[in-house]
Amino acid sequence: MTLLLAPSGYGKSVLLTQLVQGAACLEVDLKNQGGQTDALIGALIEAVSNTDPAVAAQLLTSHQEFPLTPKRFSGGVASLPALVLTFDHAERLSPDGAAWLLKFIQLLPVPHRAVIAARALTSFEVPYLVATGLVQVLGDLATVSWRRGSV
Repeated sequence: MTLLLAPSGYGKSVLLTQLVQGAACLEVDLKNQGGQTDALIGALIEAVSNTDPAVAAQLLTSHQEFPLTPKRFSGGVASLPALVLTFDHAERLSPDGAAWLLKFIQLLPVPHRAVIAARALTSFEVPYLVATGLVQVLGDLATVSWRRGSV
């Protein structure tokens, strides 16, 4: 996973578009999604529907029965061909939405990849992911904040 972190106007969205140019991609723009976990899941299902409507229908049915966990969602997209998942405006996620997204990214099956663009990402999971090498940060690491003792 790669995090693009920079203030407004620094070109994160443009770079995100350039990074995935020509790749099979699921694009999720979180700018107008409300930030809650349910809205994030809905946006992901909608993005999957552009690639494989049958998988999206299965995910939607499953989500209507019980809210999809990151593990169940990652299992649902495991059958899709190699994709780059992009998440723009991730700073708009609620703390629960950000935690759900980061857990989903940790469980994302190979060969899928993810790129997250945000002005800042305040989840306490980020320092752990950086320290373990699961995440590469492009931008100012100072924009990543965390609670003391969480790493």
